[in-house]
Amino acid sequence: MRLAVIDPALGNVAGHHSAFAELLRSAPEHGFDTSLWCHQDFAAEPATQLTEQGIDIHASFSINWYEWSERDPSIRERHLYLAKLVQQLGNALLRIAAQGPATVLYHSLDWIQALALNICLDQLGERLTALQHWVLLMFVPALYQPADNLDSPRMDELNHSLGFRRLLIRKNVRAYCSCQDHQHRYRALFASTAEQPQAFDLFPSFVADWASLTAPEDSTTLPINRSEGDRAKGTKTEGNSYLVFAGDPRPDKGFVKLPQLIKQLLKQDPFAQLMVQHSPIPTWAAPEVESTARMLAEMSQDNSRLALHSQHWSEIQLHQSIRSVDQVILNYDPVCFANKSSGFLWIAAWYRKTIITHEHTWLWREASHLGCPTRSLAQMLSSEQRPWQPSSAQNVISTQRERTYAPFFTWLGNSITATHPLSPTSHSQQQIPDPKLGITP
Repeated sequence: MRLAVIDPALGNVAGHHSAFAELLRSAPEHGFDTSLWCHQDFAAEPATQLTEQGIDIHASFSINWYEWSERDPSIRERHLYLAKLVQQLGNALLRIAAQGPATVLYHSLDWIQALALNICLDQLGERLTALQHWVLLMFVPALYQPADNLDSPRMDELNHSLGFRRLLIRKNVRAYCSCQDHQHRYRALFASTAEQPQAFDLFPSFVADWASLTAPEDSTTLPINRSEGDRAKGTKTEGNSYLVFAGDPRPDKGFVKLPQLIKQLLKQDPFAQLMVQHSPIPTWAAPEVESTARMLAEMSQDNSRLALHSQHWSEIQLHQSIRSVDQVILNYDPVCFANKSSGFLWIAAWYRKTIITHEHTWLWREASHLGCPTRSLAQMLSSEQRPWQPSSAQNVISTQRERTYAPFFTWLGNSITATHPLSPTSHSQQQIPDPKLGITP
């Protein structure tokens, strides 16, 4: 069964892009003849590891999607990006189709990439009939613009309509959502259209190989807030251990607010142990991001209870760090993450860690759905020391956990077989076209 994974943003970034790349190493074990089509900056070490597992790597994309998107591009810049993406994506699809029937998987398609894919399918027509396209919807409308721009949520919804409406009604495209929240939003996006997509079913999280991990303890056995109990008893003991996780150092993930948050935590709990993680500062970062990183480095040198990790974590480091703490703090912007998902949350929830974050966010709802104790970050930092009670959801063993933590490639293989059984691939009679021919953007 041929599988081609297309991820134009997989370069020198971490997050769910690198997590999927790590998981991809197990695809051949599930019967997939796999290729990965990624950015030219994809690091040599993970590329080599994938190649050693029999996965073909094609560094086919040259535009840095994160650098482009985070600088609020102009209309002209968007047109130039779209034209370049159409050209590079079209060439990749032609090369995949030349090898015979295949499933092409897009695990993190945003609206402008969806628009590019739709243009490719229009222009190339019958030259791509051997391909079935599986789109995993990780982004939803009205989430990514500044909160003080009242027009931007509507504009983002229009962008998603432009990008996805025509694409997702194609017979050779199937769409899947990462959670029930996103499922509701995409169904609403198509509510007024005559044609509906084939499916908006849910897919399991791909940010870890769940089958290889030790099953977590039941949440009722996990340690809760030790210092809260000590206050009630009037005794002293070691404080809670927290992981303050930022990942990519971006303002929407609360990065620039971390110094003040950490000062409050250390002052409020004199026995607390804090582990703070963020990835390296990118060259295109805003000045306030760079100054925040310097401030965090200085704070960690001055306080032995603060351990700063300012580098990418490997999968092993990430899981070990989550297991080692009592509670996880996600200071993500409550407006941006009102409905925006987080791969890190799924990993922390696997271990049933107490999740401290803002209420009325996707993070809060998803943690509760997955049976984790939740705690309001605002309440925790309030001078009003109200007794803390874990969320009632901590005793829930939900079917959503079973769905979220199902083995990804088992699900994918079964779903492809059930919907689009593919005939065996013949390579001998196919010839790869010259990528310089491609298509005209």
